[in-house]
Amino acid sequence: MKSRTLVKIKAEGQWLLFRTVSRGKKSPCTFYVLRSRLERLEDLSDPVVVVSNFPDFAEFRRNIIRGELQIRFCWMNSTNDRLTGWTETVTLPYDAFIHFLRSAAEGEQWSVLSSEKSLSPRLIFCEGNAIREVASNKLVRHKLARFLRDHFRWNSGGTLRFYSDYVPYSFFFRETLDGQPGICGGLILHDQEDMKRAYYSVHT
Repeated sequence: MKSRTLVKIKAEGQWLLFRTVSRGKKSPCTFYVLRSRLERLEDLSDPVVVVSNFPDFAEFRRNIIRGELQIRFCWMNSTNDRLTGWTETVTLPYDAFIHFLRSAAEGEQWSVLSSEKSLSPRLIFCEGNAIREVASNKLVRHKLARFLRDHFRWNSGGTLRFYSDYVPYSFFFRETLDGQPGICGGLILHDQEDMKRAYYSVHT
């Protein structure tokens, strides 16, 4: 098993401060992110946040299926007019992270080991009316998030692209594996006459 990375996150006012420590390296400085920026990860239509602490930057990507947060840090050093550095990717439990983000008191610190690398597919919601409709409806948004989390636990990796379907709040999807087409089908919200009882299912 590969060496895992320790991520240290500290709350200071409206900021979260990140440091990383692995067997070979530790982050050269602290990475600052506004809590309000990371709240955007709750938006299903675009669960990615990119933050710059020049010359460093980081990409925070929410994996809805596995309930994880993947963070890709780019740690840079500038010496003698030369820029060097390295990229480091860590994976954290999303629910625990969002709880800390919202409730951590001043000076509180959370130290957590990065999870093992995930092979679950990447989800991309392409432009269309359906994802905007879902994002604007809290009840449907939660139904979709739970369904994606519980039913797309594939270990083959790849990419799933979702497009608007003619049924409201529903999608047509295509899978790509190693550049080759995979399965395709529909992700349909049924029984919309009573939205509290409505449910998603997959048709292939």
